[in-house]
Amino acid sequence: MWPELVWSRDLVRWKRFTKERRPFIELGPPGSYRGGWVRDQEGLAFQLRDEWWFPYSASPSLHYMGKAALFQGDLERFKKRFPNYRKMGGFRTWEQAFEERPRFRSGSAIARCKMGRVAHAEPHNGQGRLVSKVVQAGGDELVVNAAVAPGGRITVAITDPDHHDLSGYHLGDCVAFTGEETAHTIRWRSTDRQSLQGRPIRVHFELDRASLYTFRFGP
Repeated sequence: MWPELVWSRDLVRWKRFTKERRPFIELGPPGSYRGGWVRDQEGLAFQLRDEWWFPYSASPSLHYMGKAALFQGDLERFKKRFPNYRKMGGFRTWEQAFEERPRFRSGSAIARCKMGRVAHAEPHNGQGRLVSKVVQAGGDELVVNAAVAPGGRITVAITDPDHHDLSGYHLGDCVAFTGEETAHTIRWRSTDRQSLQGRPIRVHFELDRASLYTFRFGP
């Protein structure tokens, strides 16, 4: 049992990351404090300086042992009370499950990441292009949360909804971003740029050994 990341544009319809989905908080190796299961605290998150903190509970015991730990009785009654346990992952023998029952325990923990870095896009083979859906620009500055590996870079072009370049926002005019920042403002060399405020546009990212977490427009 592990938490998974879901997302929503309207807080009504929710979607899961189904392709190559990974746990939001990974299970640990067997015997570790989170080797059996991880349960998030109802999606709670707190911001401390430039980090997001996610409280969760975890246990080295298999997740179904929580109810078993409360059982009072002998082995035969245990089998009759929990007949489905033999189909559960990690089950080996009834005797093993019955003996581990009193050793069940769980504890609290914190998972941390930099702001906005719960999911990202990256090229499969080191280099690639990411093109956004049509968005309405909320300002003339594009701010990205990204991390670039040594030798890599991110460059950006902005086009109209039909992929036609906007004056001053060509890919070749972009000042490449290298390094790692949670709020880097993308720059273009051209001084002849039209305002993006309120316009429907697409954002074209050229990624070279880079991870893009978020982007947004500001004043």
